[in-house]
Amino acid sequence: MLVIRSFDMTDDLLWQEAMRIRELVFIQEQACPYEEEFDGLDHSSTHFLGYWNDVPVATSRLREVNGKVKLERFAVLSEVRGKGIGKSMVKESLALALTMNKPVYLHAQTSVCSLYAQFGFQKTGAPFDEVGIQHYVMTLATPVAL
Repeated sequence: MLVIRSFDMTDDLLWQEAMRIRELVFIQEQACPYEEEFDGLDHSSTHFLGYWNDVPVATSRLREVNGKVKLERFAVLSEVRGKGIGKSMVKESLALALTMNKPVYLHAQTSVCSLYAQFGFQKTGAPFDEVGIQHYVMTLATPVAL
């Protein structure tokens, strides 16, 4: 069973778990540089931590950027992928973002654009390189019912 909790960096235990997941997924698996992954913006973000059978296995964050809400840092541990955890993390993050009444966007790795499209996100512009991985900017056009 999946349980998702939101938190900020003042909760050190949850922050350490989120960091561990991001290090495994982004730094070890995807070879993202540490200084890019931990960009100094976590303190101004709302974070989410997903627990599968009481074990932390997924994380994401959202933050306000120039009058918009950016969803980012979606990471699911490899051993639990394919169970719908990523989709649930997007749903939970998006639910909070929509309460902020601002445009919502994200930078999606090309391999997961279809996941975000299920929620009403659309590609805007050409693909671009971010830390050696192809991404698209995707904006929320018409949100689907959560």
